[in-house]
Amino acid sequence: MAYGIPYKGSKNKIAGWVVSHFPEAEHFYDVFAGGCAVAHAAMLSGKFKSFHLNDIQEQYPRMFVDAVRGKFKDGAAAVTREEFHRMKNTDPYVAACWSFGNNCRDYLWGKDIEEIRYVACDMVLNPSWERRFECYKKLMKTPGPLPKLEPVQRLKRLQIAGIPPVEITVTGLDYADIAFEKDSVIYCDPPYSGTDGYGMEFDHRRFYDWLRGLPCPAFVSEYSMPDDFTEIGSISKTCSLSAHGGG
Repeated sequence: MAYGIPYKGSKNKIAGWVVSHFPEAEHFYDVFAGGCAVAHAAMLSGKFKSFHLNDIQEQYPRMFVDAVRGKFKDGAAAVTREEFHRMKNTDPYVAACWSFGNNCRDYLWGKDIEEIRYVACDMVLNPSWERRFECYKKLMKTPGPLPKLEPVQRLKRLQIAGIPPVEITVTGLDYADIAFEKDSVIYCDPPYSGTDGYGMEFDHRRFYDWLRGLPCPAFVSEYSMPDDFTEIGSISKTCSLSAHGGG
């Protein structure tokens, strides 16, 4: 099963495993929610009643909530390179589903292959049967097999179903400004120490000090932590961002 929306560094493949380590509580806080893969798995776990999704880029948790509420059930339009660069900073669907590696920054395809791949996606996504037929005729004139349609697969990820009625709130706060309810579980998936931080500066020492003062149990996804934190589980995971597909 796929969890959450397409997003760089998503915990989609291990979200269920992560949630299996959480105790039950009234409230669940995903402090660096991103694509909400872990929050999605938590919603299906039955362990929590109320969900608080926070991310400094709150447009992505909001898109997840839109997906849960059926916004993308009827699909969405294909996006050109020009549309991508014009809309990527204001439309999370465009940024997440039409970017290379879900990095929300660069258009999905190189200029040498983008035309035929856009046509193939438009044939699948366009509601006009006349336009679909035009695209089909263009594709039939192109030698070789049909290209891989990454945006179509990503769009399927947004057609989320099966989540029971739950209370969801979304915020775009600095993690230190969140006020936690009693009887909560807190999950943190911050930029990993020693990485590019998703293009943002991140003070890990400040984060560790904040964790030490929390009133509720907090769980952190990270490769290494200071000695006064306890590792409760580890798992091997292939890095989908690797240039060679491994690691």
